[in-house]
Amino acid sequence: MGNFQVKKLQKVFYVFTYQVRERKFVTAKGQNFVFPNTIELIFSFLPLQPFGGKPTTGRTIFMPGKSKIRFGGPTARYSVKLAKPIKPLKFSFEETGRRIEIQGNKLHIHEKSDSQKLLDERVEKLFFAIPILLSTEFADPPYVEKVYGKVGKVPFEWVMASYKPYLRLTKIEDQQNSILTSWKRLNVLDIPQNSRIVASLHYFHVACRLKAAGDSPWEFMAEVILNLCKVLEALFPPTGEGKSMDSAREGLENLGYSETEIERDFIPAIALRNNIDSAHVDLSVFPREQLKVIINYTDTAEDTFQKMLQRLIAKTQEGQYSPAPYGEPKIRQLAEKVIEKMAKFINNS
Repeated sequence: MGNFQVKKLQKVFYVFTYQVRERKFVTAKGQNFVFPNTIELIFSFLPLQPFGGKPTTGRTIFMPGKSKIRFGGPTARYSVKLAKPIKPLKFSFEETGRRIEIQGNKLHIHEKSDSQKLLDERVEKLFFAIPILLSTEFADPPYVEKVYGKVGKVPFEWVMASYKPYLRLTKIEDQQNSILTSWKRLNVLDIPQNSRIVASLHYFHVACRLKAAGDSPWEFMAEVILNLCKVLEALFPPTGEGKSMDSAREGLENLGYSETEIERDFIPAIALRNNIDSAHVDLSVFPREQLKVIINYTDTAEDTFQKMLQRLIAKTQEGQYSPAPYGEPKIRQLAEKVIEKMAKFINNS
């Protein structure tokens, strides 16, 4: 299949900052679309559970019928096994100039489009809008795994225009050494004075899991950035009237990082957390050139933070680094009052 057209980002339907990525229509043999024309759009959803058919893992159990729930040890993950498969969802309805069909986990839209621009807008809106609306109805929140269809008789697939896969070349020996190194570092976590290191490793692990668990590397990117910021805040707390950026700069400098490395690789996590759709609601729409800066940073942040934590643990084991002491913050008292109030309402309900 050949490239047809790279879709320009437009404010046709609001999408959050980290989800905005350039996508394009790919057609067989580079065929061109002709407009006006009839179009068929197909959106394929996962997980399969709420759409009927073969059950996978989820919280949807169809009635009538017998089912068994299997629980998964320490993770509390569970799966549903039905005595016999449920027929996949299948129904259709019509609107003026449009027919909608549901066939299992696939949503088919048949309608007309007068231009490439209108097709772009239609696909982008449905791609983001249908899953967030279904999440208010389904027990298992869905996402779109694939978008394809036809314009007239020309088949297409809607795909990411470009992205950088995060890959690592390794050998069996390297993987074995990584496990041995992690095992030998267990003693670092046993020392009470290293509680800040334990916290930073936890936040980094959460960030990595969020990036891996999303339907794309960017689904939970706002939360990834938030946890990377927490890595820095846990390791390098501000003192007195100091600010988190300044304390992070000082702490990273003590680890041997240059000013360029600090400002390029680490400080943006705090800046994004404070100002761009991470810890705070932000409905801004950024121009393409600014989005490129954000995308370039988020694509490489995991790797740079991982290397920093490796350096920090090694220096701690060698006695060259000691984390700042931890004391119960004043906010703990406020938290206890909130918990007491919560308990009061729960007990009275």
